[in-house]
Amino acid sequence: MTTYIDDILNLEKELNQETDSHLQLKADLSVEFAELSSEELQLIDQLSKLRKKLTSIDLVEKNTSIDIPQLIQTKDELEAEIKQVQLELDPFEQQLAQLNSEYSVIDSKVKVLLQEKNQQEEKSLASKKKGEIKTQTSNKIQNEREKLKKIKNRIEDQKKIKENLEEFLETLETIQLVVSTYSPLAKSDISLPTNVTEEIQDLIMASKTSFDEAQTKFDPNDLVPFLVDADKSYQNIISVFVKLCDNIPNSLLESEFNEQILTLVNKGLMLNTRHLNAVQTMLLKLEKGVEIAPLASFSNEIKKYFVDNLTYLRVTGWVVLEPPPS
Repeated sequence: MTTYIDDILNLEKELNQETDSHLQLKADLSVEFAELSSEELQLIDQLSKLRKKLTSIDLVEKNTSIDIPQLIQTKDELEAEIKQVQLELDPFEQQLAQLNSEYSVIDSKVKVLLQEKNQQEEKSLASKKKGEIKTQTSNKIQNEREKLKKIKNRIEDQKKIKENLEEFLETLETIQLVVSTYSPLAKSDISLPTNVTEEIQDLIMASKTSFDEAQTKFDPNDLVPFLVDADKSYQNIISVFVKLCDNIPNSLLESEFNEQILTLVNKGLMLNTRHLNAVQTMLLKLEKGVEIAPLASFSNEIKKYFVDNLTYLRVTGWVVLEPPPS
């Protein structure tokens, strides 16, 4: 009897163990099934994304790092700068018109004085004061001629500055056009001017690349990495600017960089020169192995100095230009 009960108890124990084993197996399979389902969903999602990438012809979807709102903002800012430069040309137009008007007035005065001189000479042939009258009139004529000469020189100077500004604006737009052709959003039918050689294109893009890298390295407490790349970018784009401007001799590139900048500024190019000497001094110290450690506030000013100038020179950001009308 006891043996029979023991057999039943053993059988019950085995059944319970078997039940527990099946339940555990079921639980394990459920977990594995859930994991496989999750992997399946992920694979389906990846497959869907890959299909979209393969069938897409939109370059924006191929480069998810492009910030469209930032591109639009940069385009608007550069267009605003172009309008600003064009507005700055207007005062020169007005000054030229005023100087031309003054020139006409003085020219008329000279003619009147010459006429008076002739009349006085005719009347004073028998007069003892002939010589005195002639001298006075001649002095007046000479004074008016000097004034006329000065105004002529001022007109020529203003015309030259206006011509420089017009060429400078055209050069800046050319640099902007080159940068835009390398943009991932560039129109395929944008053509470059014939004077933009491959060497010049490479210099422009080298300048942009250097400054893009410089901005990623900027640390107000360690200015050196930013300073080196930013100055390299600045010197490259100034070299391009001189080569593209017919009114600027290429021999200027043989001068010290500071002299190049000051010459361009004197001819009308609106560059920020506030920290020009300070930057060159720091670079000279680095060449000599002298460590530099400017204050963080001054480092931020140096960054703004480069951003202002390289933005003005059309190196920063991407710009998408519309093709010219057919």
